[in-house]
Amino acid sequence: MTHTTTVMALDALWPVGRALARVFQRNESISWAGLAIDTPSWREMLIAAQPDIALIDPLGFRETTHQLVKLTRAVSPDTRIVLFVPTIAEPVVQRWYDAGADACVAKWMHPDLILDVVAQVRRGTFRRDEFWELISANLAAAS
Repeated sequence: MTHTTTVMALDALWPVGRALARVFQRNESISWAGLAIDTPSWREMLIAAQPDIALIDPLGFRETTHQLVKLTRAVSPDTRIVLFVPTIAEPVVQRWYDAGADACVAKWMHPDLILDVVAQVRRGTFRRDEFWELISANLAAAS
């Protein structure tokens, strides 16, 4: 039996979140638990689903990234957090990690890479430095 990873997302922009949801719903190793577009719904969904991975786009909310992470961990302490952000470049990405992210993925990344990061975070094998080396090499090759 294949273990599935339960993933849930928080994104204030419904079209972006919905497109991301489709990527996850098509993957056999993912059990999609839903998309919230506001923090009250997010809290209720976290209580109900207790997902393995919370994919959070922290932009567009009254709450800070730190507050969103804190809420997520308070309601679902075993959930690992992947932030879906505009950039993963230093020094900006450091603020996402300082807020408590287990990993960060950029909105411009290929969906397969996002799925790979989610799988690594779930397994506990994600390494930020190795990930950055891979991204840097891919960006250099694309130039």
